[in-house]
Amino acid sequence: MWHVHYWRNKLLGCFGVTLVVFGLPYLMQAGPLELYGGWDESGQRQQRLIAFYSLDRSLPEQYGTWLYHMISGQWGDSRFYNRSVWRDAKRAMGQTIVLIGWAFLVIACWIWIWTLLSRFRSISPPARQYPTGLLWILVVPNFIIVILIRDLLLWRLGWLSMAHMPAFVPWYLFNPIYMAVPAILLALVPCAVWTTTSTQPSSGKPVGLGKSIVHFCRRFRPLLAGMIFELFLLEYILSMPGLGRMGIAALKRRDIPMLQGFMLCTIVIYLVIGLLLDWGAKRRRSSPAALAATDPPFAQSAIPRWPMFHKRRYQGILGLLLLLAITIWTPQLSPYDPGEIHSDDQLLRLGYRYVLGTDFLGRDVLSRTLGGCRAEIPRSWVIMLLAGSIGGIIVYLRHYIPRWLWPMIHACLTVYHALPSFLFIFLIFLIVHPSPWSMEVSLLLGLLPSTVYLLSQRRPLAERCLSLARIGGEALLFLVIFHFLNFVPDVANPTWGSELRMGMTYSQNNAWLLAGPALALLWAYYSFYMTGLARIAPHHTHHTP
Repeated sequence: MWHVHYWRNKLLGCFGVTLVVFGLPYLMQAGPLELYGGWDESGQRQQRLIAFYSLDRSLPEQYGTWLYHMISGQWGDSRFYNRSVWRDAKRAMGQTIVLIGWAFLVIACWIWIWTLLSRFRSISPPARQYPTGLLWILVVPNFIIVILIRDLLLWRLGWLSMAHMPAFVPWYLFNPIYMAVPAILLALVPCAVWTTTSTQPSSGKPVGLGKSIVHFCRRFRPLLAGMIFELFLLEYILSMPGLGRMGIAALKRRDIPMLQGFMLCTIVIYLVIGLLLDWGAKRRRSSPAALAATDPPFAQSAIPRWPMFHKRRYQGILGLLLLLAITIWTPQLSPYDPGEIHSDDQLLRLGYRYVLGTDFLGRDVLSRTLGGCRAEIPRSWVIMLLAGSIGGIIVYLRHYIPRWLWPMIHACLTVYHALPSFLFIFLIFLIVHPSPWSMEVSLLLGLLPSTVYLLSQRRPLAERCLSLARIGGEALLFLVIFHFLNFVPDVANPTWGSELRMGMTYSQNNAWLLAGPALALLWAYYSFYMTGLARIAPHHTHHTP
């Protein structure tokens, strides 16, 4: 009867997700009438909104009306554009599905090539060893690669011009010349995961297509939410008019009708792909654990679990110690003040006076990169320590929770598993913004379920404490993405995310405007991730959001 429980949890999760999407305007500080309407409100428009959403009735009646409108395709009008949300969401979702189809085509081609190569000789690394290139593909945040590739194609090689950007619709999406780059970037992690699952770790011999599919689905399932988030960032960075660009614009403008449409489309894509992966994982293994469809971001990984004190963990600890030292001595290491403007030295390249050159205002790039380290690293550490402390208290008190609370906790976890993890974080940010420390609070609450999962595993205490470094790495990555997407106002101190955003415009004059903060972020994220690697298990093999 385990399959009955599986579908029951899926249905319960879908029902809970619709409640969350419906209740979003009621959880925010402004009322639903103000959030649904435009800025130039009139009495007649307010009356139409009240009649359309049944705002003058009870909450159950409002939910029933809203759910009926969602099913029938009456998703309201955009608060910013004043046009049908259903039409925009349908168009954006279709273009996102086309991009996912191209990525699946790339993955299928790689599976075919890898299967042919594996028939001739053993190409798998020995157990407990990993090729450095494959490890970097699995660890490096994909959106950093997308930013650097965009700069290379747009400014260095001239393959993509700004005049071609609006030409994605409709023929652009079906042109393999233009879609090869985004499809390959999106398929990097799935192809790397397939490479790790298609051969035996001890002998390097192929395990067969059927078993490879089962292992791939099981190991890639926890990474699905991160892949969808990377897909949306890719669409935003490459100016592709898909769900990612639509959703990020709606988040910035607090366009609630458009945001609700984006959330529903995202959950549909996440649910369908998740069901396919669950179906593939159950082909050879019918255990309920293999079909739980849980999505803590760190439930598993495509990276093998190494011994507790592996050399890569030493590298991560050393990297974190160096980052802390740089954070403490940033004023002494910076040649100039990060905000100091030199109007006569704008957009200079590398030189003896400015080691990494200057930006469009004449500010020293090296000083601003070091300043970004001081702005990002302490906050990620604070979020990691607070999440670890609160998570430890929850794990300690879980045995004292009354039994009558367990169904409620199970229902909340089911809803959490039905949401992509990044969407959960952005929902909390919408609710608590613009209160002070809204970004930090949203990351703390959003990463808390993953922290509880890591601390509740049966491993040595030192191992569990070190694994919390992965929470710090995810917090750092989200901090950078928040500033990169400009969800929060720019602070006085530079951040790596704001430097990446400005570097995308002026990198053709000084490439280190982009390369400086990108390399610093890669170093920091790699150090966090390697420090938090899990201990090896006898019969198990071990993105980002």
